[in-house]
Amino acid sequence: MKKINTLFALCLLCFGSVSSADAAPVYQDKKCKEIMQEHPVEFDITYDFGNLEYDRSKTAQEIESIFVKNNQKAHENGKVQGLTILKGYYKLSAIIASEKMRGLYSCYYPTKITLHLGYKDSVMYIAKELKEKTCEYERTLRHEYTHLRFGYLGLAMQVMTAQNNMQNLINDIGPLATIKKKELAETELMKKYENRFLSVYQAIEQIIKDQNAKIDTLENYTEESKLCKSI
Repeated sequence: MKKINTLFALCLLCFGSVSSADAAPVYQDKKCKEIMQEHPVEFDITYDFGNLEYDRSKTAQEIESIFVKNNQKAHENGKVQGLTILKGYYKLSAIIASEKMRGLYSCYYPTKITLHLGYKDSVMYIAKELKEKTCEYERTLRHEYTHLRFGYLGLAMQVMTAQNNMQNLINDIGPLATIKKKELAETELMKKYENRFLSVYQAIEQIIKDQNAKIDTLENYTEESKLCKSI
């Protein structure tokens, strides 16, 4: 009987140890979130539109080749007299602090998030065959400036979205309670932030692409061409 009681006690001890081990990550995650709440995150969000190069050195055929290279398809209009290329980019970085916790665990959390959004190496091509102050030139220029405006509105949308939602985005992901080494832990946490922000960034980029696509249709080109035929 004594042996049975001893065995029963050992089994309870074993099950108790497993339960504690299973509960440890949950407890550490909760504790780590509390630590992060005690250290409000600072946000630094900046942007720039970059410089726009105005290129009149290319023929319509050369501009069409650039279009095909950038879009992997032929232009719907068949003849490209203007093209605007805006190269958007962003840089997301963070200062990550850490605190030792119970056992082998450490809590990693951001103290500052820095985000810079912008455009670089942007260029507007207008075919050199078009003579300035002519209707076709003015029509093409106006069309390309519409693309430019869509791009700038998109950047403004990305900045406003970041300013209004970055706090929630970081809070949703939270900190990281882990037994991993510092470098691996910081990389893992930063990757989570980057992946979440990238999905938001790409969603807004798609909105801008859709707006650009609406004016790059054969129907719209036909309507725009009537502006000069009527003169």
